[in-house]
Amino acid sequence: MKRKAFIAVVAIAAIVLFPMLATGNSCGKHGKKGHAAGAGKCEKHWDAATVEDFSGEVVEIVEQDCEGCGVKGVHVKVKGEKETLSIVLGPAWYVNNQDTKLEVKDKIAIHGSRTKVHGEVAIVAQKITRGEDTFLLRDENGRPNWAGWRHGKTI
Repeated sequence: MKRKAFIAVVAIAAIVLFPMLATGNSCGKHGKKGHAAGAGKCEKHWDAATVEDFSGEVVEIVEQDCEGCGVKGVHVKVKGEKETLSIVLGPAWYVNNQDTKLEVKDKIAIHGSRTKVHGEVAIVAQKITRGEDTFLLRDENGRPNWAGWRHGKTI
């Protein structure tokens, strides 16, 4: 009887956790669009129709909790030529374990999807370039690189 209960618990956990790990979204909502860690209430934020390039200088680096997911995410504020935007990088546990580190006053170029995060206009970054360094966060479809990281995939 204990073995059947154990198998049932493992099966339920696999059904609940697999979609979250496969999409990189800790809240378990998934679909064709990607999700950003630190996105308010785990809204879908990646939209191929809003992908653009933006560049400027990093003026602030912020770690903040996602109200819906409870995941701490890393955002950078970037002052461009005409506006200052929040750039969503990804979960702190992933971003802070990469070789490429951003710093205030870095001049960067961002390729990502313009959207709203926590009620403000932001860009969910797919790729960030600083000089010769390139920081890949998501694939061209917005799927986070950290979605497979626990399974041996690194950038």
